[in-house]
Amino acid sequence: MRLAIEPMLIPRAISDIQPEVLDEAQQLCDQMAHIDNNVRFADLNQRFHDLLLVLDSGSWTARIAGILRAAAAPYVALTLRAVPRQIYDSNQDHYKMVEAYRKRDVELAQQLQVSHLNSSLSILEHILQS
Repeated sequence: MRLAIEPMLIPRAISDIQPEVLDEAQQLCDQMAHIDNNVRFADLNQRFHDLLLVLDSGSWTARIAGILRAAAAPYVALTLRAVPRQIYDSNQDHYKMVEAYRKRDVELAQQLQVSHLNSSLSILEHILQS
């Protein structure tokens, strides 16, 4: 469901986001770059995505996306445990997302978000099939 909902939130989020929010998202990326604890990374990961996407928190769509992100956090931690390199790769995606938001590049931000979610989903599917 996140694959369907989150890209829909990006155009408005990009148009409304303030530079200080992007600075905070960048700081979270910097913190995640130095974390090797899967659970802590998953927590910061959720905060990162909340910053970028929950700007329109008055809408049902944004609320649903937030609930889905919270529900996904343990699964994100599981994917990070299964594939430790995912911490690095995921955070590289985060840096690119912040840059796309700074440039107000909706299409790139949507592509990055979908790719980011698909990466975790692919790892999770592999775990469940094993």
